Amino acid sequence: NDLLLYCPVHVHDNSSLDRFLHELGGKIKWIVLGSSSHTLCIPFVVKRFPDAFIVGASDAELKLNAVSALPRNKLDVNVTEIDESGVKLRKELSEQGVELFYIKGDVVTHALMMQVHDTLFEADLLYQHYDECSCVTGDSIR
Repeated sequence: NDLLLYCPVHVHDNSSLDRFLHELGGKIKWIVLGSSSHTLCIPFVVKRFPDAFIVGASDAELKLNAVSALPRNKLDVNVTEIDESGVKLRKELSEQGVELFYIKGDVVTHALMMQVHDTLFEADLLYQHYDECSCVTGDSIR
């Protein structure tokens, strides 16, 4: 009954999110950083769940270590340098229907997308372009 937080926000005591997590039961086992750009709340989340495995990219690790936010002074799994711990994590998560996708070459956010069964989660970027869905058509903006 382990739980995974993806791109978590600050979990305030007695907030609706705090109550929701308690209702789910289990423990927070993984904290997945979906973007190296969005780390403002991560120190609060890590402090609240210090035993959780922290998964992210190198840039996030550098930023979080600059404010002493990583309890083990490093990410537990650095997706930019997959090693044995990364292989183990991917196997463990895939057994739960979760897949992680690091977008190599994304120099803006070092995005780490997560697919759970048939749903893809991402921090805030779109990587596909379809003319039918675009807000920009030719020289005009809709």
